[in-house]
Amino acid sequence: MKKILFTYTFLIVSLISYSQVKSLLSTHHIVKTSGIYKSPPPSKTINIQVDVEKALKETKEEESIGIDLPYRFGKVVEVNYTLENSGDWFETDGGRVWKLKIKSGKAYSLSLIFSKLIISGQTKIYIYNEEGSMIYGPITSESITKNGSFSSDIIKGDALILELFEPDTEKGNSVLNLSRVVHGFRNIFQPANFGDSNLNCQNDVSCNSNWQIQSNGVAMIILSNMERLCSGSLLNNECQDFTPNILTAFHCIDIGNDINNINACSNNEVGNGTLTDQEIANAENWLFRFQYKRN
Repeated sequence: MKKILFTYTFLIVSLISYSQVKSLLSTHHIVKTSGIYKSPPPSKTINIQVDVEKALKETKEEESIGIDLPYRFGKVVEVNYTLENSGDWFETDGGRVWKLKIKSGKAYSLSLIFSKLIISGQTKIYIYNEEGSMIYGPITSESITKNGSFSSDIIKGDALILELFEPDTEKGNSVLNLSRVVHGFRNIFQPANFGDSNLNCQNDVSCNSNWQIQSNGVAMIILSNMERLCSGSLLNNECQDFTPNILTAFHCIDIGNDINNINACSNNEVGNGTLTDQEIANAENWLFRFQYKRN
């Protein structure tokens, strides 16, 4: 059998920082059925259809080729939901609330990609799962990129509610275009084991308290198409000026120009060892979930 030696190269990326949005996941309900801003539930549920078996088969075939691609956990579904063509408006104290409920059967998680999101002042957005055990927000005007695009965190479960609050002084100012929903067909929240290892305790921070402080700098990196993830860690420099550099594997960014159509068998420049302008631009839209660890 021919032996192949893979050389792993690491990459240091300097982060562009926007206002952080918090995620909170609990073992019990932390969001009431009336939502964040007291109001009725959405009148309708938008159902997203995904062929999970097909997505899993495609992913396993891709992995069997042996090319180093980032871990794929989700499948993107193209949609077009706005404040005008979907959801419900409700009057509430000090303003109004728009709610949209999305469900995708058999999903371990859901996440949202907005092609355009404009909010101002005290307008806020929250996203939470149907069972009320996970909440992401508030999303404010400071959280959104200059071009108006925005991607949410990965929300646990097969159904979520998107809730936008406009105060009386800002009614009609918001623009929201939800263009993609990502169906998580693999469970990334609590893996039962690591590969072929079935030991109860690995050589990680959960079993070694000496590394608790350092572990705060470890991040899950969600790539720009929201279907794949990598990991990385904050890294200081010799000046120790707290420039937000993050150390990650080169193959997390060297995956071809078209991140939405990765095909290891096509001429898509997958893993060719050279970064293009488009690959760098893709990395500018990465999401980072810090304090990433297994409990």
